[in-house]
Amino acid sequence: MEDFKQKKYLLFDMDGTIIDPKGGLFDCIKLALSKFGINDINDSSLQKWVGPPTRDSFIKFYGFSESDADIAVNLMRNAYATKGISNNTLYHNIDEVIKLAKMNGKQVVLASSKPKVYALDILKQHSLLEYFTYVGDADFDGKFAEQPDNIMSHKAMVILDCMNALSMDVKDALMIGDTIFDIEGANFHKMHSVGVGYGYGEIKELKRAGATITVQSVNDLQKLLFG
Repeated sequence: MEDFKQKKYLLFDMDGTIIDPKGGLFDCIKLALSKFGINDINDSSLQKWVGPPTRDSFIKFYGFSESDADIAVNLMRNAYATKGISNNTLYHNIDEVIKLAKMNGKQVVLASSKPKVYALDILKQHSLLEYFTYVGDADFDGKFAEQPDNIMSHKAMVILDCMNALSMDVKDALMIGDTIFDIEGANFHKMHSVGVGYGYGEIKELKRAGATITVQSVNDLQKLLFG
């Protein structure tokens, strides 16, 4: 069994791992859809939007053309930047896990598909930015997901950005996330991963995607990382 306590770099996903984005994110998605005459959207149908780039979700789930998806993403982002970004909830005790990681000499890294400007804002909202060594980034539009297996996914690109920025040895790193996109991104780089079951993914999906290990709660994550 891998000793996760020895990992130097802890890469955290954001939505579904550090914060529950449902309030602000779902409202902004609904607003964008309403501009195309799509209304009466249940929150349960939007659960699967957390994780992949939003542009791809407009195309995949509602059959948008690429040009309409771009318009919808801009509508959503404008609403999110002004109102939605502050409507999120920190998962109970995850801030303590992040602070404990820093206290134990870990390099705490954010590897989120969320645009970096939003990620930085949210970390500041919760007084967590100071604990992060680096906040990863890739292209703003997220057009690299849902590609053939030999093409790097958007999450894999974010992880690569983190690896390059910190001259990270993959064997010293651990990706922590709640969806298959986090696990598959880590697997692309042969990085170990923890699939968390308290977010938007299901444990069985995370295991099927190849998570090195799964945990059900934030407390279980803390025990795994620090004993």
